[in-house]
Amino acid sequence: HTFECPMRRRDGSVVWVSLAGAVVELDGEECLVSGTVDITQRKLAEDALKQSEQKFSAAFRIVPHPLTITRVEDGTILEVNDALVAATGYRRDEIVGHNAVELGLWNREDERKELVAELLAGGLVQGRELEYRRRDGGTISCLFSGQVFRLGAERCILACNVDIGERKRAEAERQALQLQLHQSQKM
Repeated sequence: HTFECPMRRRDGSVVWVSLAGAVVELDGEECLVSGTVDITQRKLAEDALKQSEQKFSAAFRIVPHPLTITRVEDGTILEVNDALVAATGYRRDEIVGHNAVELGLWNREDERKELVAELLAGGLVQGRELEYRRRDGGTISCLFSGQVFRLGAERCILACNVDIGERKRAEAERQALQLQLHQSQKM
């Protein structure tokens, strides 16, 4: 049997050890043979990784802009935050495990290919204006920023989409007002 546990040293410090033991017969008697390996560094690394994952997860969830983690090779969406769920109208379980093309999120399917090629060439894209389709057929105008990173052995894209629909509507209204003002001045 093998198990891990903390042990206290003479000096009071605590180390993590892996204990392995077996009962063997020796000269007609059953004896316990055991071994101990110090695994403190591995445990510290595991704890540091766990804390890092918890920080990333907390930050990922609370960002008010839609975030996704997508596998580069086939576009499978591996993770989304609540902001993406709210923006698209899809439930989380309808998005994760699928790709944006099969969900119909891309207005232009070739745009994803172009974007992935750009990401693979430079590793990072910032502030690229894109439009996505919502579940109800409406569109979302946003600024895309994404970066390629490794998640285990897979290349993935961490993407953030900032909704600029309100800004675009305000800009269109401003331009229409300027045009009206310009036309009224001509008269």
